Amino acid sequence: MSTFKRFMAYATSCAILLMAFSLSAAAKPYKSAEIFTLDSELYGKYVIRMHAAKGSGVLSNFFLWKDGSELAGVSWEEVDIEVFGKDESYTWQSNIITGLGNRITSEQEHTASYSFGEGYHTFTIEWKPGQIRWLVDGQLIRETNGGQASDVKNPAQARFNFWPANIPSWVGPFNDAILPLHMYVNWMEYHRWNGNDFELSWRDDFNSLNSSRWGKANWTFAENSADFVPQNALTRNGYLVLTMTHEGQEGYTGTPPEDNTSNPTPTPTVEPTAEPTQAPTPTPTATPTQAPTGEQCNWYGTLYPLCNNSSNGWGWENSQSCIAYNTCNGQPAPFGVVGGSTPTPVPTATPTATPTATPTATPTATPTATPTATPTATPTATPTATPTATPTATPTATPTATPTSAPSGELSCEVSQLNQWGSGYQMDVTITNEGAQPVNGWQLTLSFNKAPDLTGSWNASVGVSGKQVTASNLSWNAQLGSGQSASFGLQGNANGNIDEPSCTVTSN
Repeated sequence: MSTFKRFMAYATSCAILLMAFSLSAAAKPYKSAEIFTLDSELYGKYVIRMHAAKGSGVLSNFFLWKDGSELAGVSWEEVDIEVFGKDESYTWQSNIITGLGNRITSEQEHTASYSFGEGYHTFTIEWKPGQIRWLVDGQLIRETNGGQASDVKNPAQARFNFWPANIPSWVGPFNDAILPLHMYVNWMEYHRWNGNDFELSWRDDFNSLNSSRWGKANWTFAENSADFVPQNALTRNGYLVLTMTHEGQEGYTGTPPEDNTSNPTPTPTVEPTAEPTQAPTPTPTATPTQAPTGEQCNWYGTLYPLCNNSSNGWGWENSQSCIAYNTCNGQPAPFGVVGGSTPTPVPTATPTATPTATPTATPTATPTATPTATPTATPTATPTATPTATPTATPTATPTATPTSAPSGELSCEVSQLNQWGSGYQMDVTITNEGAQPVNGWQLTLSFNKAPDLTGSWNASVGVSGKQVTASNLSWNAQLGSGQSASFGLQGNANGNIDEPSCTVTSN
């Protein structure tokens, strides 16, 4: 009997492990799953809405893979999102892997303030010539320009997989008492790169698994404690389910958790919903069918035009994708319809106020890279570029930011983009390293004219006491080089005007 083998290089410390994929190998005691696109694409934006699995020893992954990269004499090209199940699933890893012969890997670990195993989050890979970016819930986490990003230059498949790695030093020890375990995906979008911008090519809501788009894996590899089997990749109730089971217990009989989009992670790159300064006169039954001038749809961090000829769903008008007003307006804040003014007639009891200003700042702090052994990578080099994120949304009006405090030590802070409406407010705070030496960690105090009544914050660890708000860095925006800045945002309730707070900042 002939044996089909594939060889893939993985890294543990500095040793290269060659592992054979074998369809005739002895069956493993656990079964898991992988799916892959049948077509390969050159460049694009990949957006997925994923609920990772929580449990030591397992990985929930999405990645781009040049088919055949594992073969001798072929350059390796791979871009990864790997979510760890260990430690309550707060951490994920971004990788670029390239090279012919000796693999070059740049990897970074990123720790969130929430668990990826307790809800759905939107992960994005943006890939265009010479640049690769990773975003979570619309927030830029990492950006690589040139170097390895330029080496990823051939068409790639998109792949999801879910598996238990037998490298406890990397993913934690695996205990099969946690089985069965599941990874869920609500939807995926692929946006093609047209040479100037990304445009939507297709969206999969996983009402079924489209066999003309997706293939199912039936192989394994040495660092995987499970076999990939087709029975453990399926759809249920509009969700993709990749499941991990004991041998002989393949399949899925449960119900996927609902995607509770009413509680998204807020980001500073999208606009808040404006509210009126006085009570509007509602029109309770009218529904707009045309998009008002100047308004767009912020679809999880990406701006699309609103459709003029339909009120629900997605459309195609003026040679581009559009989103109907009702569909967009049903997305949770801070996403949905942004910019411009509300049309006439208006949706049920919707005021006609217009936002005065919206934040677009994205932190420029460099995430701390933490090399670890990666079974899809062979590390021989460090990241080749430092992310310097650029804004992704355009405000309708931008007030001039003025410093609200003198520098404390080598750091200064300023409050900007204060946006107020009838019952709420939102603002940005920027911390800048004015000194010649890098700093590692910052903390600040905002003093308000009244209790700020916070309802949300992002990109900082925030506390409230009376009229003061204290904020400190997260792990990924702690380090600020000379001249570098980090930003975070606040939003809250305000029955009446709230003054711009004073700000004092110190380094740790």
